Amino acid sequence: KAVKGGYIEPIMLNPPMFYGDNIKMFDIVVTLSGLEDFNTELKNTTEIKLEGCSVKILKLERIIKSKKTANRKKDQLSVPVLEDTLATLKTLNKKRADTSS
Repeated sequence: KAVKGGYIEPIMLNPPMFYGDNIKMFDIVVTLSGLEDFNTELKNTTEIKLEGCSVKILKLERIIKSKKTANRKKDQLSVPVLEDTLATLKTLNKKRADTSS
């Protein structure tokens, strides 16, 4: 409520989601295609703060692997963008590491 958002319950094959004027639409993963079970995948998460709450986010490499395995049309369209984002992040992290050495 503080961020003027809401929760959409899962309906049939659609996952639960959050929405609102100040929230970008994002999915809550309920099925991991091609990955280990949720407890095992916990080691492949990064924790972030979101409005004062700790939220575990699956690492981008694992999201890409899952989308490639699911191989839905929407995944086929998003995988190249995610791979490019991952490559950019790796380059930026390498540059930061090089300049701090």
